[in-house]
Amino acid sequence: MKTKHILFILLGVGLLIACEKSKQAVPITYPEKGDYGQNILADGFVSAEMTDSSRLEYSLRAILPAGNSNLKIVIKNGIGYNQGTGYNWIVTNTGSIFTFTLGERGKYADASIIFVDSVCTVEYYENGAVEPTKIKEIKVLR
Repeated sequence: MKTKHILFILLGVGLLIACEKSKQAVPITYPEKGDYGQNILADGFVSAEMTDSSRLEYSLRAILPAGNSNLKIVIKNGIGYNQGTGYNWIVTNTGSIFTFTLGERGKYADASIIFVDSVCTVEYYENGAVEPTKIKEIKVLR
């Protein structure tokens, strides 16, 4: 009888572990380019240059898998947002802080960003994190 109880407990623990692993979010990807040019969220993007049209226009693009992924991007100082050019972002602006929150899960999100200052900070809040999962600084070269 004790062996059956131990096997039942082990099976239950195994199922709990399997369920927890299946709840883990699928990674969010940040491609090098978006609809508006280079993607400022991509890992290798750390500096921006003046474009031919005398505007620093770039993409803010993320690809979110279906499921339990969500994303919030906070950009402090140094950018402007081309209102009406975003797809699947809910955008708020408080002073010099822009917050981009994913609209619909399982779809990509993209927006046009214009740099207006020499430096900005980008904070990533992935999969419901309350503290940034990643922070980077972007320098604007004129």
